[in-house]
Amino acid sequence: MRKLLTMCSTHHRPELFIRMIESYAKTVRNPESRFVAYVSEDDPHLIAYKSIKLPNKNMSLEIGPYRTMVQVLNYFSCEKYLDYTHYSEVNDDHIFVTEGWDNKMMAAVDSKNGGVSVAYGQTQNMPTATMHGVKFIRYFNYFFPPEYHHTWVDNWLSDIGFTANILTYVEDVLIDHVHWVFQKAHRDEVSVTVENDLDYGKKAYTTWKETNRKEDIRNLELYLSNLKKT
Repeated sequence: MRKLLTMCSTHHRPELFIRMIESYAKTVRNPESRFVAYVSEDDPHLIAYKSIKLPNKNMSLEIGPYRTMVQVLNYFSCEKYLDYTHYSEVNDDHIFVTEGWDNKMMAAVDSKNGGVSVAYGQTQNMPTATMHGVKFIRYFNYFFPPEYHHTWVDNWLSDIGFTANILTYVEDVLIDHVHWVFQKAHRDEVSVTVENDLDYGKKAYTTWKETNRKEDIRNLELYLSNLKKT
């Protein structure tokens, strides 16, 4: 049975968060799909977040110490919620458009490399709002490498994903990224915070390319090759 956990780290944007979860509730179709979000206990909009009524019983909002986006995703997928077959990530500035996107993307993940794969839908840049098979996550023991905070994880995933052929594009799924870079939203304080992480993320990615990239890809390709033999 396929069980999906969709994870979100949200900051300072309760109004965008509401828009996103409403779109999620309208389009999700698998009864085993669950949504969980994380907001920091020191968020200046915490009261507004606490007052939000979640659209259905399979959704929850957790409050705790400040965590970066990557820390939230790794916390949910590798520490707290371990009994799911698929894990997806979304930001509060996404909008779910395609009905049944969850079933479509889970099927895409399972159709490639025996589930050691990552699915993504229509995108204007690199893969975003990705869905990872649990086998992929357990192989690496993280959703995204812990060296990152927020930015440049898309670069890492694109690099290792296209090189090792673990990415699968689901052309009939749209999870719209309503981002100011795409001229779909105004640049706000969260955008500035993310931009301030760009140098840190670039350094993490550059360091990985110079030190571990070849070995990580070689080991992953060997793992996939051995899977095909069994």
